[in-house]
Amino acid sequence: MPNPSELGPEFDHLIDVLELVAQGAGGYVSYDASVRGRRSGEFSQVDAAVYIPSASEREDLYVVECHEGARAAGVSVVEDAAEKAQNLQAARALCVSSAGFSRPARKRAEALKVDLVTLD
Repeated sequence: MPNPSELGPEFDHLIDVLELVAQGAGGYVSYDASVRGRRSGEFSQVDAAVYIPSASEREDLYVVECHEGARAAGVSVVEDAAEKAQNLQAARALCVSSAGFSRPARKRAEALKVDLVTLD
């Protein structure tokens, strides 16, 4: 998947919002990040990793995966994000698409508790 900072202008607002939210909470955003799994120790690449301080000693991780294209993102995009979030023990996974999501992808996201965002 593409690095959000290298995507088209429709993703610029997303980047601004991610950084604003993270900084407001005392956190930060890392783009095209290689993140070490908290359980496995293996690295996974994510389009954006949002780190927010939590009450525990570690930061909460929010995984953001982006899909750019003319067609709606499918189930595999959602499942990939959910798998990365699980492997990294992320607090939440977020899929962002410039073309929306297919109906099966939306249903799968609901089952896997992956948040979906369509950019206009």
